[in-house]
Amino acid sequence: MARTVPTMLGAIAIVSVLLGFGPGGCEPENPEQRSPTSLGHGRAALACGESMVTIDPTKVTAAHSQGTATPELAFDGSLSTAWNSGGFAPQWLQIDLGAVVPVSRIRLAVNQVPAGATTHVISVVTDDSLPTPTLREIRVVSGETQGGQWLEVPIQLRTQILRITTTLTPSWVSWSEIEVYQNPNVAPQHFGYFCSECEWVGDGSYASETSDHANLVWIGDDRGVEYVIARIEEAARLKMKSIVMPRGVFFPRSAPTELDPNYQSNWDTYAHRLAPYINEIAAFYPVDEPDFRFSDETVTRVVAAIKTTFPEVPTAVIYSPRSAFTGHHPGVLVYDWVSLDCYSTGQFKCFNGPTESVAFDDAYYALRSLLDPARQRTFLIPQAGMRKGYAIGEQAEAYVEALGAELDQVAELARRDLMVVGLMPFIYQSFESTSGNWTGLEAFPTLRAEFVALARALAAESAAAVARCQQTPDAGLAAPDASWPADSSTPPPLDAAEALPGQDAGELPDAATGDRDAEGPPHHDASGSSSAFDAAALGEVEVEEPGCGCSATGPVTPLLGLWGWAAWASLRRRALPRAAEGRGRGR
Repeated sequence: MARTVPTMLGAIAIVSVLLGFGPGGCEPENPEQRSPTSLGHGRAALACGESMVTIDPTKVTAAHSQGTATPELAFDGSLSTAWNSGGFAPQWLQIDLGAVVPVSRIRLAVNQVPAGATTHVISVVTDDSLPTPTLREIRVVSGETQGGQWLEVPIQLRTQILRITTTLTPSWVSWSEIEVYQNPNVAPQHFGYFCSECEWVGDGSYASETSDHANLVWIGDDRGVEYVIARIEEAARLKMKSIVMPRGVFFPRSAPTELDPNYQSNWDTYAHRLAPYINEIAAFYPVDEPDFRFSDETVTRVVAAIKTTFPEVPTAVIYSPRSAFTGHHPGVLVYDWVSLDCYSTGQFKCFNGPTESVAFDDAYYALRSLLDPARQRTFLIPQAGMRKGYAIGEQAEAYVEALGAELDQVAELARRDLMVVGLMPFIYQSFESTSGNWTGLEAFPTLRAEFVALARALAAESAAAVARCQQTPDAGLAAPDASWPADSSTPPPLDAAEALPGQDAGELPDAATGDRDAEGPPHHDASGSSSAFDAAALGEVEVEEPGCGCSATGPVTPLLGLWGWAAWASLRRRALPRAAEGRGRGR
């Protein structure tokens, strides 16, 4: 075509300015009403302790690059430059942070023409101790995007390697700018034994016995709301919060798998009695292992009743080990805190019968991939006891030793994953029930000492993180309350202070007709890396799929915005290389 798209847009821009519709023209009467998702390149608002990571440009690699549009241009602080793969999906860009960093989130400046549906897969290394580290998919972001947008992607994980793989796009794969944020002031805040105050488990009163290291109790509603209130008051005297288990409110004992027709009025009465004590309640746990017997609809109705009354109090769930194989997680997106209990017998595995098993971290990350890190958190269930008769004599001693080794693995995971709010071991007290007889942690003094030591260490780390925030809070941000996670479950709005340049459409191949060879060796930059392993080797490693039959596709929560004045801003935009015979469609 004789006239290029940038020239046409330039003419439109000049007319727009003369008519008062460009920069310097009419503004909205109330700027405060602008959507916070119409994002400019003003710095993102920071959580307490959060900061941007400085990226070494020699440690950024990509599958392909078009000419001089190399990967480091996505980290030069300028929206006038960009990395361009020169090809359609799939394409990836990989970042070596140089060391393990507590990555809270990443921001991606979209460089895309035309607008359309895109899918981006975020993968990280979750075990940097391996000789050949493996990338694990942790997040899938899908939606309609257009050039000029910023995508906000929560990560909440300590890692050294990040890879962004685009699997669907209407244009060549390209990013104008990528920002990585870290937050070292996040640590697990809670520790409490499952059902420590359940009347049917032991004698149902272990708050005092565990208060030397735990800050939570779990209270069953076996004997009604007055029993629950008495336990909450006892825990409060010991400076412990309570997780309340109101199952009987929603499911009658005569039909424990059926939602009570009067559940709403039952809950209203129950909640009215608990309201004066709500500041002492850390979470509600309405249903145990719902994947065995409940549907999404039932779970959603129960959680909705609780959250309508107490919207600020988290709701929690633990799924059974079977869920790791069936992929059935009813209500997984409606809970605030989510977990998986594998009764792992010290092997750090989930079992489905006597022969089928999967590594716990595989099952955990598969479940995690279903969650929204911007608003949901996880907790871990280390096994603290054994079934009676499971092991005797020397075999029992070996079993206890295995539980101690497994506890170390759980602790490592809790410290790596910024989504983990705490540890809730199963189980402290010994008990007998129709579902099995257990010897609890109380019977194993050596193992108990290990749990106590870990709980106290995590408490110290948490207190230190909170103290750092309170001593040097970011301007305009309140320091977090010491009893809750240091990162907010609701991300702050982003700053739209600075205008974002538009894009030149150029004359690039159309997605339907373009021909780009996506094969060939990955591009690696020489880095002289100081990392503990050879990050460049990841260029050829296969990305591990989340196991256990669970989909890797999590909820779609990128912050997507519209951006005006593209014609005017296009005059400021650096035109990327154009194909000789293209149709002016993508980049």
